[in-house]
Amino acid sequence: MADKLNSGGSSEFLEARKYFYPQEQRLIDRVEIFVEDEVDSAFWRYFLEEFTTHKEFTIRVLRTNEELNGKDALISRIGLNTLGPNKLIAIDSDYDYIIDNYHAYTNDLRNCPYVIHTIDTYSIENYKVHPVLLRRAIYMCSFCDLITEDIDNMLYSFSQSYYHLFAMHLFLMNKHDNQYTQSKFKADLHKLQFNGDLITQNTLDYISSREKIIKQYISQHYSETEYNNFIVSLNNNGVSNNTCWQYMNGHDILEKVAIKITQSISSRYRNKYIEWVHSHISQKTRKDNLLKKFYNTTGVGSVHQLRDRLIEIFYDFPVDFRFVPAQKTQSQLHKIWG
Repeated sequence: MADKLNSGGSSEFLEARKYFYPQEQRLIDRVEIFVEDEVDSAFWRYFLEEFTTHKEFTIRVLRTNEELNGKDALISRIGLNTLGPNKLIAIDSDYDYIIDNYHAYTNDLRNCPYVIHTIDTYSIENYKVHPVLLRRAIYMCSFCDLITEDIDNMLYSFSQSYYHLFAMHLFLMNKHDNQYTQSKFKADLHKLQFNGDLITQNTLDYISSREKIIKQYISQHYSETEYNNFIVSLNNNGVSNNTCWQYMNGHDILEKVAIKITQSISSRYRNKYIEWVHSHISQKTRKDNLLKKFYNTTGVGSVHQLRDRLIEIFYDFPVDFRFVPAQKTQSQLHKIWG
């Protein structure tokens, strides 16, 4: 069960506690890390593993009256000025590292080396949308011999297709303009459909139509220079047509894109295997046993359970340190502890 939050003083105070331990335990450096919830706790443990030889990590979850608090409360209650090598905050980046002054504390976050964040991603969920993990999820749910669809291209073509919509969404959100809110952008993500490994023409036509409507609204209410300067700022902070999927709301990108891709392809290969069993295995007991083993091994009893199984798999995946943002986040810790 997660500990209730107790900030325990400054990093310097927490570091000094070792002198109250027996002599043989003083070589162990004790570090407290504050996170938003238990899912985050499990995620950040992967980044800490290489430091556990000489460090003991306690990860604490912020709660008020037994209810989880969000990022704002975590930052305000812990206090960035109390952080140091023995006291860290580990959080999702959200838009604080790509939009200037997104929060009142945005600049303070950027300048504090003891706030560990999901670099070049919106949240921990975006780490699970990497093409390597999408392919792994499909294999786990279908046990196919070879995935012939170009998963990398599916993800990057999605990113390129939705880039302008996403940029306009961020621009209006930064202006506190409710014309194109997060829920509306999420609804547009819901329109994403693939035919094989290609985005359908209906989806592309829909995106084009939405772009025209929102672009017209922006041109009527804001100057072209204002919008262009914002886009330049986004690009300078790493947001491009190939990478914007990394910066979209993590829950949305996982559920509306990653699950959609993997569910569609997994279903195709699952159906091919089931059809093969029915057409090639005549003995009923043998056929039933093969299908039962297939369902049990893939963790999917029927097609209606496939989506839930995929979500479970994605959250169970460990951090893949081949993903560049994961490497950059890990480098934050190396700068702190060497």
